[in-house]
Order: sequence, then C-alpha cells, then structure tokens
Amino acid sequence: MTDGWTLLDSHGDRVSLSLATRTGVPVVAKLYPSGEGEAAYANMQELWRSSFGERGRPPGLPRPIDYLPDIGVLVMERVEGRPLAGLDLSNRALVEGATRLVASLHRCDARPRTRRDWTRIVRSVARKADRVAGIV
Repeated sequence: MTDGWTLLDSHGDRVSLSLATRTGVPVVAKLYPSGEGEAAYANMQELWRSSFGERGRPPGLPRPIDYLPDIGVLVMERVEGRPLAGLDLSNRALVEGATRLVASLHRCDARPRTRRDWTRIVRSVARKADRVAGIV
C-alpha cells in the first residue's frame, strides 16, 4: 500500500487501483483512458440490477458505485477473489466454480444496451485465451 492505494492490475489500456473511500469503504478504481468506462459502468449497473447481481447469493460481480467521466474512472466495491485470467487451471474446484459463475451470467435476466455479434465475441474470446495461455 502506498499513500492509500495499491496497484492491482495493469493490462492494455486499463489500470486497476485498490483504494478506500473517505469513509473507509474498500473500492477498486479502474482507469479507462480510451473512453470505454461509461459503457462499462452502464453494463455493470444493468448486471447489478439483474439476477446475476444484487439478487444473486452471492452477487456475481462487484457493486458498481460511480463513474467519473472527467478522469475516466469506474469505481466499484472491492471483493475478494482473482480475475479469471489469473485462475489456477489445475485447481478443479476453482475452475468448476468459475464455470458455474459464467453459466449464471448467461442465464441471468440482464439486457445490455448493446449486443455484440458472434464474430466480435469470438475475437474477444481468442484474445482472452491468448492471455490465459501466456499465464499457464
């Protein structure tokens, strides 16, 4: 921890910082310099209001708190856990839990404002698979 913050992750054009609010609530601030933060925040809000979010036990994502457009920062609650890309693929229980979480995301009643076509989804999955392959 340095001056009240910790660098959690940095990949591509995004940096994630672990912070605490003035009242001591632990949060994560994700910097979106490319202007994608507003859409990410809107999607998180939609998911939070769905069966995947606040109604889920436990919720499937951190609660979105705010988006600060002036500086391109999305603020969300800090939760315990690791990103999927950092998952130990040799740990069967972790992989099964992650699989259940992804399945619950796809079953939820959230309706995002924009939907990607299958070609964009396949490209995104391929990029993520390359990242995961670089880790293991």
